[in-house]
Amino acid sequence: MSNEYVRAEFVKCSGTQFDPVLTEIFVRLIDSGEMVPYTVDGLATTKTGDVLKSSLLENYLQKSANSDETKAKNLLT
Repeated sequence: MSNEYVRAEFVKCSGTQFDPVLTEIFVRLIDSGEMVPYTVDGLATTKTGDVLKSSLLENYLQKSANSDETKAKNLLT
């Protein structure tokens, strides 16, 4: 699957099949090239092909979400 196809599916199904907050994070990671929609044995990979096992993927997403939260707080102060 291409980046464009995966991105379009995330956007199309945001709010129904996918959590909108996670969708935004995944789309941003795909757009930036930090994560590619390729899998190895069903596991997500980074742009360098490193497998992101569930705990690593969760940490990666959490860092991204925290970064967004910090940016939002900075805008309010």
